[in-house]
Amino acid sequence: MESNSILKKSLLLIPDISGFTKFINETEIVHGAHIIAELLEIIIENNTLDLKVAEIEGDAVFFYRNGKKPSLEAIYQQCEKMFLAFHQHIKYYDRDRICDCGSCSNTSSLTLKFVVHYGNVIERNILGHFQLMGADVTTAHKLMKNNIPEHEYVLISENTTSNINSTSLPNWVNLQNGTTNYEDVGEVNYIYTYLTSLLKDVPELPPRKELTVATIPLQFKKEIKCNIKEAYKLLISLERKPEWVVGLKRVKYDSNKIERIGTQHECVLPLNSLHIETAKNEVLQDKIVYAENVDPSGVYPAFSQVFVLEEIDKNNCKLSVEIHHTSSFFKKFIFEMAMGGAIKQSLSKFKKICETENKEH
Repeated sequence: MESNSILKKSLLLIPDISGFTKFINETEIVHGAHIIAELLEIIIENNTLDLKVAEIEGDAVFFYRNGKKPSLEAIYQQCEKMFLAFHQHIKYYDRDRICDCGSCSNTSSLTLKFVVHYGNVIERNILGHFQLMGADVTTAHKLMKNNIPEHEYVLISENTTSNINSTSLPNWVNLQNGTTNYEDVGEVNYIYTYLTSLLKDVPELPPRKELTVATIPLQFKKEIKCNIKEAYKLLISLERKPEWVVGLKRVKYDSNKIERIGTQHECVLPLNSLHIETAKNEVLQDKIVYAENVDPSGVYPAFSQVFVLEEIDKNNCKLSVEIHHTSSFFKKFIFEMAMGGAIKQSLSKFKKICETENKEH
């Protein structure tokens, strides 16, 4: 066991995500974990204070930086940058999500707070595992539970604010004093400011990529004895796509990310691969529209494929597939000859899977 018992002065910063209250099923648990992981990555990527990651603690990152205290202005600027990036990423789930599970649909309720403390730490390495220890590490974590009534704020302990410049703070900072008494630590004084006013400064998202629209698209339809929501789950599942798409050997995608508008995957065919980007998802009262943009590959021109699920009744729906492309007459003829039969077969396989699973349930 390697040990280092030298006390070092260190800034401790903990951004903490909260807001997911309860998961009902396995999908929501898995998607919730992926969403939190993405948001933690966003926080870490927006580190401008040269902070080191001591540990990922569930929904929080435990950062530290040895040495002198940074200015209060620098601390607030760091928290602001992470906060704005965090909420911009949440906007993608609001606008672009295609999954309606509890986790995905409630991502906009997630909040972010920051606890900042300065004190003595010991860096230790135990059988290859790094650990930050000391009474001030305990204090920093205790401060996560406090008397502040709102959920988004920056809390900075009295240890951190003493003897550092506080004259030029960002204009959104409105300092208030607080104190909390902790068992085994005692009374800890701190200042805090709410982050709510920064929400108006969250950057807008870049526009979505437009769909290719043809005057007369290729169109195919199939009625299915299945609930529209169950059919939709199969339609958007990248994992299950090879089960019903004719000629598809496998799908390459990042299984640690949740598919939404703008995410990409690769469909591997016998002779080539198609690079596909999710382009549209619209859920109406009795209709769901899902669309993808496909890059050109080999004999295939660039095209868009639009899937429209329409509810007939609670146990039946209709799936329409539209293929939009703007090729020359010759390419159009070759493309449609190659695609038509495959799409018809794929729709038949899709119908069979939906109806078989519907009977089993």
